[in-house]
Amino acid sequence: MERGMSEVAIIADSKGEGFNFARGVYNYLMLRQNMNFSVDLIDIEKTVFKDGEFKIRICDNIRRKRCFFIHDSNKKASEWFTELVFILEAMKSSSPEEINVVFPYTKFARQDRKDASRVCVNVKAVADIVSRYATRGMTVDLHAPQIQEYFDIPFDNLYSFPSLINYLKKNHPEIF
Repeated sequence: MERGMSEVAIIADSKGEGFNFARGVYNYLMLRQNMNFSVDLIDIEKTVFKDGEFKIRICDNIRRKRCFFIHDSNKKASEWFTELVFILEAMKSSSPEEINVVFPYTKFARQDRKDASRVCVNVKAVADIVSRYATRGMTVDLHAPQIQEYFDIPFDNLYSFPSLINYLKKNHPEIF
């Protein structure tokens, strides 16, 4: 690798249902020519103990890399959140250049306001954790766009609507 070239790591759990999304991003980048960065697809190892506790390990060195952690949205909400915290902690302690969190779907986003006394605004708790560890984040189609403001880091809400329209125009022109 040439001096001055940055290294990028795409991190995802290969045993999760969302790994195909991460692999698709990786494959897309590998097909591009004249990239001025290298890309690695890095797995996450999860060891589960008899009592149900688990530990997370990032399988390769991410020191000084620009990391994109693609979190699997197919997991149960409690497992999704717990793994999020442990993976971000493991990443942070591995000294990356930056941590970018990618949520194909953001769990708890429908719990975006206090609608009764003595309740948590759950998406704010998620935002606080992510903001503590990550450099920036992104998701697709948040329940409410103002949720971006709960994060103390740059957090982008991408919209799937334009992609859907382009797909329909290309594959079903009779609709338009």
